[in-house]
Amino acid sequence: MNLMSIKKIVYVILTIIFGQLISLLAYEISLAEYIKAMLYQNITVSNYLGIFYNPADVHTFWIFIGFGSVFGFFLGLHWWRMVYVEHKYWRKPVSTPDPFQK
Repeated sequence: MNLMSIKKIVYVILTIIFGQLISLLAYEISLAEYIKAMLYQNITVSNYLGIFYNPADVHTFWIFIGFGSVFGFFLGLHWWRMVYVEHKYWRKPVSTPDPFQK
């Protein structure tokens, strides 16, 4: 196993973790909006030890994490190709001299 393949594996694993973190953030935002809507309608929100609990919510959590993992995997492959194969970098644009400046 050469160094680039190990580097690619680590790169993709880290972007999968990044995708999971982003999906967890999206899940928490959607959960907060759901709880806010329930409280606005005067519906009791059940919790256990301060944690919101709903059996359907557990499935929603794993769906978000699954989508985040898939997103992170494909993002990692895409960025690997852009950065290490095509050598596309975000460089500062070359500034042209101002003709009116003395």
